[in-house]
Amino acid sequence: MAKTVGNAVVRNRVRRQLRHLAAGTISLHPTGMDIVVRVLPEAAHATPEQLHKAWSQAIEGDVWS
Repeated sequence: MAKTVGNAVVRNRVRRQLRHLAAGTISLHPTGMDIVVRVLPEAAHATPEQLHKAWSQAIEGDVWS
């Protein structure tokens, strides 16, 4: 995660939140599927609810439509 997201405390908080979200949806992905997450600086100020919404949209494919 780039330093543009914030200092180490902020980056680790965002990382933990995203890891938690990923763990909850891991069973939805085919075995062997790789997922790359690019965290933008706005994530530093996002609430857990906003991160959850963004994660859900990305996993469901709404981002690509």
